[in-house]
Amino acid sequence: MKMARRGGAAAETLPVSYAPADFTPSRILPASKAVALSLIKVPKFVAEAWRSSPADATAGVLTEKNGKQTLIVRDPETGGPCYLDSICLSADRSVVLQRNGKHVLDIIAEINNRTNFQPKLDKRYQQVLHERHIAEDQSKSRGTVTEMRRDPGLDSLHTLFQFYTPKSSLSTDDTKRGGLESVSRAKAKQKRGVILDSDALKVKLFRLFEAAGAAGLQLKQIAAHTQQPLSYVKTLVEEIAEQRKRLSDRKAVYFLKQQYSVYSTAVEEPPAQKKPKLK
Repeated sequence: MKMARRGGAAAETLPVSYAPADFTPSRILPASKAVALSLIKVPKFVAEAWRSSPADATAGVLTEKNGKQTLIVRDPETGGPCYLDSICLSADRSVVLQRNGKHVLDIIAEINNRTNFQPKLDKRYQQVLHERHIAEDQSKSRGTVTEMRRDPGLDSLHTLFQFYTPKSSLSTDDTKRGGLESVSRAKAKQKRGVILDSDALKVKLFRLFEAAGAAGLQLKQIAAHTQQPLSYVKTLVEEIAEQRKRLSDRKAVYFLKQQYSVYSTAVEEPPAQKKPKLK
């Protein structure tokens, strides 16, 4: 079956879909004279070739095999055949209207089916799609939320947002007070200093141990003085210090190791001997 372009002046039509209306058209073709049309959609290069072709020229060859339609047209670049596969769309009742006066439309034909024809996805058509995507691609600015922080430090305790959900059993005053405490804790975390490298932090630790002397230091005290994460401080402290019991109150604190400290000669108190049991 061949498809030919219709010669002569085309009738003036409007791209209006069918919709029920209250008015009665001035003229409706009877069933015996009704024209059944097939609406097809083709790629842009096929439509341009059809528009530029002379009147009454063959537009293409439509074949059907096993219920599958294939449209064969002339490739404008290679001059060879170009095969377009059909994609049948859902059938709905549509009509073609023609203007008859200022406020009157005539129903001149009914659309029997609609079909969309697409080229086969071969290497050449893939290249055409790729070039089209590059030509239509536009650089879009994808905005993100910029985090404004007072310090560049990266700490696991630092979070981008601070949330506080008061318990329902608390009163209004307790809720306000709890919210203020949460905000103050968040501000205290934000005041932490820049994360120091291991060498700089070790120098600072040596000075703290020298100032503490024989009293030693607890791990929490070291973290508070250095304003560094507790896990990070513990790793470096265990490299240069060891945990022993203090002579005064027998509390377990950290002392510099023997090769670093002048107070390492301090001898721990001997454990108290058990009193002999009386027989």
